[in-house]
Amino acid sequence: MALEAEIINHLTKEIETQINNMMTFRTRANLTIYIGPFVILGSYVIATKGELGDVNPNAVAYVSMIALGVCFILLGTCSALIERQSWHQCNRWRELIAESQAATPPDMRTDSRFVYKEHLLKSYLVVYALLFIAFISVLILLFNI
Repeated sequence: MALEAEIINHLTKEIETQINNMMTFRTRANLTIYIGPFVILGSYVIATKGELGDVNPNAVAYVSMIALGVCFILLGTCSALIERQSWHQCNRWRELIAESQAATPPDMRTDSRFVYKEHLLKSYLVVYALLFIAFISVLILLFNI
């Protein structure tokens, strides 16, 4: 019984770690998305010394704005997929915890639900590539306004 209690304690900490990692990831992405436009606007105001005057964006600026919007939508979609994978694994661990409390608990030493099978490297590469594309789009936008 001590083994089951130790495993339950470990799985509970794993679930907590997964949730903390998701919140940290959300904070990083959201900081860029929510603060970024204000930094850009501030840079523009400083560069024009407060004289906004006529803004005449060209075709490149419009394409950059569209690319930026698409990147933000794709960032949200990719982030949701990453979170879904983490939540799926946490739910597997929760099932294991619940089953360990049953009258005949499973053999927790050989249960395959312990293994975290998701490979998130590609997902994170896509998200950070989109952040980079969004950054480049903003630079193009600033230089073409």
